[in-house]
Amino acid sequence: MAFWEKRMEAVRDCISRSDPPLMSVDEMRRVIETMGKEAYETLSFYEKKAAAVRDVLIEKGVLDADELTARVEQVRNRGETAIRSLPDSFDHRHDHPDIKDDDSITSEYTIISEAIYDCLVGKELLSAETVRKMIERMEEAGPALGARIVARAWTVPAFKKILLQDSKVALQEIDVEPLETQFVVLENTTELHNVIVCTLCSCYPRFILGAPPAWYVSKAYRSCSARTPCRPIRIWHPR
Repeated sequence: MAFWEKRMEAVRDCISRSDPPLMSVDEMRRVIETMGKEAYETLSFYEKKAAAVRDVLIEKGVLDADELTARVEQVRNRGETAIRSLPDSFDHRHDHPDIKDDDSITSEYTIISEAIYDCLVGKELLSAETVRKMIERMEEAGPALGARIVARAWTVPAFKKILLQDSKVALQEIDVEPLETQFVVLENTTELHNVIVCTLCSCYPRFILGAPPAWYVSKAYRSCSARTPCRPIRIWHPR
């Protein structure tokens, strides 16, 4: 994930967990599902999220449309000023080796996401520290954490039993906090394999396994796996 994508995901998660919540996942999902075929098929996963968060927050009066438009221009000008200020001799591969030649070009939604973040922090509806901590928590997740949970279930029958009954309670035993609203663990057997498919916005246990792989969020996987699954499996649609 690019940094702006991590921050967009962290912002979306933080404002969904605020008290009271500034927006819900269902509100974001509604906007994504009604944004039109062209936008749905051309925007990337996190560009759709940026567009949906923007529209929901404006619709609910959390952000003012004119204020956000002005902030977008500020962010755009800020970026252009930074580029113009670089010396002619600047070599990003030497001076900033963390910047890769294949880094994606800044899109309009990168700018929009930063403007949303600036507005929310400026209104004190969100703090930079809260977002930073959420990004750090996201980066702790990954396949290794998932493997740790599975390995313990294989080797500790009592843990496995609780994990299948109440996964959140079980994970607290090993100091893992699943921040997902709902987190369910299913057992594969020699007779039955479970396949997880979210045909809407690609629900995924990001705080356990990290960012979903590209194939999981692709339209091809979400449509074909539900229509023509291998056998014998049980299809689960997260809600």
